[in-house]
Amino acid sequence: MKILYSFSRALILLVLLASIITCRSRRGEDIARKDLFSLKYGKLENQIDLFQIPGRTYQSGTAVFMRGGLFYLTDGNSRKLMEFTSYGDLIFMLYNPSSNPRPTLLNTDVGDREKTTKQAVAFDFNSPGKTVVSSFNDIYMIDRVGDERSIRDKKRGVVLNRILLHFNKKGEFLNFIGQEGIGGSPFPYIDGLYITKYDQLIVITRTPKAWEIFWFKPDGEILHHVSIDVSTFSSLIDKEMSISIERIIPDRVLEKIYISVSVFKDIIDPATRVKSTVKRIGGRIYQFDMRANKLGGYLEIPEDKVQKPSESNGEIEQAMLPSYELFGITEDHFYYLLRYESNNRTRLLILNSNGKVMTERTMLTGDSSLIYRYLSMDASGIVYGMLANDERARIVWWRTDKILARYKESGYE
Repeated sequence: MKILYSFSRALILLVLLASIITCRSRRGEDIARKDLFSLKYGKLENQIDLFQIPGRTYQSGTAVFMRGGLFYLTDGNSRKLMEFTSYGDLIFMLYNPSSNPRPTLLNTDVGDREKTTKQAVAFDFNSPGKTVVSSFNDIYMIDRVGDERSIRDKKRGVVLNRILLHFNKKGEFLNFIGQEGIGGSPFPYIDGLYITKYDQLIVITRTPKAWEIFWFKPDGEILHHVSIDVSTFSSLIDKEMSISIERIIPDRVLEKIYISVSVFKDIIDPATRVKSTVKRIGGRIYQFDMRANKLGGYLEIPEDKVQKPSESNGEIEQAMLPSYELFGITEDHFYYLLRYESNNRTRLLILNSNGKVMTERTMLTGDSSLIYRYLSMDASGIVYGMLANDERARIVWWRTDKILARYKESGYE
């Protein structure tokens, strides 16, 4: 009996030790920011017009896209697209001549881009926005059409005035893409623009009533078009529950989308027996199969809870911290969720394809004076973006992909 008791104690200690090790691995070391290069504010071709005029805020057209170690920066205020190496060398630019001075660092002669290392190409942008780049280095950019081409859609309750501009790697304009494909009618407001491993384009739009997803083949032909609203989930939730769609992002390989929702529960007043308010009880990420046009299963977004005194009676109760928000999904189907905590800290939560927590980390920004930030991620899991203060805009990244590499090497998926 004594031997059995000692063995049981040892087994319990091993289990506890394993739990501690697992907890520590999930809540690993902080991830430091890596500065790649910075930009001064201004109108020159290697500058960004983020806050050129005092008191004027940035436009939503400011965006960053990374592919193959190259960074594509959209400057909505100056109506231009700049392409930089990871060392900050400007090698290409598309620009509107009416809102930019004539480039001096880049060759503006019309010709074959392959014969020069640095090229600037003029194009009359209206209001450029997010950009994606294909594996062939073709460029797709959101732009706004003029009032004469805008369409008022009474059924949707919106104005249709966005299109996708398509350029080849030389900067030559090829065509534009609308709802029906090449040359189609303008989109409503575009919430997200994505490109898959196979160069399929996904346009995520929003209207007051629904989210609409347009999925295109590489040649611009429409492949899928679906509309998602709260009624999509009516058969999957209880009557006393409701949902709010927070974000929709596509899979990078499969023809699927992921829908992040907040779930609310009706609170019934015991005296009147009617709904008095609603309470958020959690978050979910649903899968939607574009080919089958069918909503699939979901995973729960983990919630962090803390103990705090109740405001009504002072008793200790559990309270939820601000929830994690779906940020992106890697090509290997790891979910990235972020929670902004301060200018210096952003919390990162990584889940595997089954919703299991792989790790929780803090991404260090290291700059309390930030006035603007734009974050994105690539297919491998690198988080990158732009951080701006009063003096300059930095292009940065966090090598979060190395965390996934360590898990894959250890077989822990």
